[in-house]
Amino acid sequence: MRKVIILLLFFTTSVCFAQESWQIAPMSFDFHVSPGDSINQSFSLLNQADSTMKYRVFLSDLVVEDDQIEITDVGETERSCMEWIFLSPENFSVTPMQSQNVRFTLAIPDSNLSGTYYGVIVVEPDEEPQIGFQTQNEQSSYTIYMNIRSYIWFYVTIDQNSENNGEIANVTAEYNSMNDSLKVKSVFKNIGNTRLKCNSYVDIRNELGETVKTIENKNFNCLPNKYKTIKFDNIIDLDKGDYSALVVVDFLGDFLVAGEAFFNVP
Repeated sequence: MRKVIILLLFFTTSVCFAQESWQIAPMSFDFHVSPGDSINQSFSLLNQADSTMKYRVFLSDLVVEDDQIEITDVGETERSCMEWIFLSPENFSVTPMQSQNVRFTLAIPDSNLSGTYYGVIVVEPDEEPQIGFQTQNEQSSYTIYMNIRSYIWFYVTIDQNSENNGEIANVTAEYNSMNDSLKVKSVFKNIGNTRLKCNSYVDIRNELGETVKTIENKNFNCLPNKYKTIKFDNIIDLDKGDYSALVVVDFLGDFLVAGEAFFNVP
């Protein structure tokens, strides 16, 4: 009788992201310009690794939908400024604890443009990700070391004919009787053509219109023709009765915008 021996090998795979071993300064640029302007600037990269590292830098557009951000090719978004930027150098090596300056020229077209345009410069190691393999106690494992990226944010606002404007598109207020807490959600939309730097808060008002509680939210940015969902969670210590939740957004314009939703605490 033949004996069949089946050897079982167990494989495990882990993915490790290489720790960022460089420092970039600054991490963002915010320019206010006029058509036809030309700006020369630079940023620096400090190699904090123990060995010489190769890097590459390149331009990308941003696709922004609420809190979701996607990096895409230059020229694919309506308000990209990345075709106006020229980088040098784009590929370079840096020895340990030394810095490399990357220069760029921002050349604004001499045309009828207005509002905020944006994109990112991407910085990443110009090296292939490493794969490690080992076997121990009849178990094999792969470890994949992935490179990570850094992003330098670019905002370019052409001040002529710029418009700061926004609106509250929706407000909902839901009271959960199981844990006696209130959740308020609002959608703010930027209907102007500039990047808005906003702060928000919600007033909880009783049936007499008196404010019984005010909760502030963290500041946020909203790009032109984009929206931002604002959440106020776990609002507690409300007595029984009828209330309204008034969400207010200040985008540093000429006025505030607000929206209201009504709810009951049983």
